[in-house]
Amino acid sequence: MESGKTAGSFAKLYKAICTMPRSKDGIRRSRWLVHRQTYPELWDTVIPDFKEWFPEEQYGKIKGNEPVVYSMRFLDVEAEIVFMAIPDESEKTLKKLRSSFFTGAYGNEGQFNTLKMVTSVIDRTGRYPRKIDCPEYDRAKRYFMDMNAPERHDHWVLYMRGDTPLPADMPVDQAMAYDKPADWDFHVQPGAVLERLDEKGNLDGYELNPVAENLQNMGANPYLPALPGKPRDQIDRDFRNIVRPPRLGALRYPMFSRDKHVAKEPLQPYQDAPIILGMDFGLTPAVVVLQHVGQRWYGLWSITGQNLTAEEFAPEVKELLMQRFPFCRETGIVAWGDPAGGWSDQGSKTTSMKIWAKHGIDVRPPAKKDQPETRMTMGRRVLGEFPGGVPKIQFDPVNCAEIVASLENMSMATVKTNFGLKTKEQLVKDKWSHCGEALEYGLWGGGEANVTLHGAEGPKRGRVIDTRGSGSVYSKGKRWSPRRAG
Repeated sequence: MESGKTAGSFAKLYKAICTMPRSKDGIRRSRWLVHRQTYPELWDTVIPDFKEWFPEEQYGKIKGNEPVVYSMRFLDVEAEIVFMAIPDESEKTLKKLRSSFFTGAYGNEGQFNTLKMVTSVIDRTGRYPRKIDCPEYDRAKRYFMDMNAPERHDHWVLYMRGDTPLPADMPVDQAMAYDKPADWDFHVQPGAVLERLDEKGNLDGYELNPVAENLQNMGANPYLPALPGKPRDQIDRDFRNIVRPPRLGALRYPMFSRDKHVAKEPLQPYQDAPIILGMDFGLTPAVVVLQHVGQRWYGLWSITGQNLTAEEFAPEVKELLMQRFPFCRETGIVAWGDPAGGWSDQGSKTTSMKIWAKHGIDVRPPAKKDQPETRMTMGRRVLGEFPGGVPKIQFDPVNCAEIVASLENMSMATVKTNFGLKTKEQLVKDKWSHCGEALEYGLWGGGEANVTLHGAEGPKRGRVIDTRGSGSVYSKGKRWSPRRAG
């Protein structure tokens, strides 16, 4: 925010139009696309900023509505700057580009641009002017964009930069799209402010980053006066260049930390320990694959479905388990799910749990009735530490992207009850809640609620499901004792 990215991009564009090779008539001609998601955004932000740097009375005239064209003429330069809204990657939207010919393009606020949008724009560059009119023009593809930190860790830029590992189960043909081309470069600005922590590692305030850019143009007291009243996630995203999705309400798990709870290297499952599943049902189902060894929890995999019934989702998860964790045929599976899974499935007379059982995975509810506050208390306990600072739970850095994002962003909203006489915090049901609740059910069924509420020495183990047959129980009511310490 206010780091000079847009002004720097305009300077880059200006240099490009001034250094174009001359056409046969001696004029440096070029045509550039400047795009953002909507025309109101172009009119409210990009175009006024551009006119401030390049006023019409000196450089030319702006005409048109959709798209808007600025015809610039000065010295030996003639340049068309086409301001066009590209809201999405739909066929209708991209069709508008196919008859366009540009020298190059600039994308403003690129964190909202998909990879397909960007590559579709790049395909239309290097096409103007014609080689016959400008023999020295190399017709190279030219594209640049500015961006703030994206809202999700699975953004294509983070994949290409290597900041976020690709999911291990991503098909090879899809993964190839994220191989960074040799002529693409990514540059990261330093954050505007730094966190100040107390001796216990808790946030104690902010201080100006001495290596932040554009400080010379920000006045005597830059950035810090703009922070009061803003939540930590917004400050991280807008002032520290850190990926933080927007959210509603207070964080459900403010103690979650990627540095602490996400392993530095991929986790290797214990071959002699059972697999524990936590499940959330509905048309946005989620499953988290866990193991519990030596009093520590390990998150090995998370998977979510979009608009899928249990009949569609169950075989996908079963196939994943058999491929990635084949030892579970011997050690078994312990599966725990939302008590509501015993209700009728969407438009069906059967239930989600019965459907999972049909596919060889017998799912049980950890209690007869859901207890959201118990789940939250239990989850916060598990995100704590053992003496010495060892985290009680860690997640695989590659295969747990969904659950990590959920733990970072699950939030609680304050709602009024009893005619406004009482308020309570309630989980916000959104795209982040499903996988997080699946984790909570797995931990709850694994006995962590018993440890949290009753101070038991160790979690009670549920029954182990034999995946070799039709889902029959072969170890009921027994504790599993690890032969290796975690």
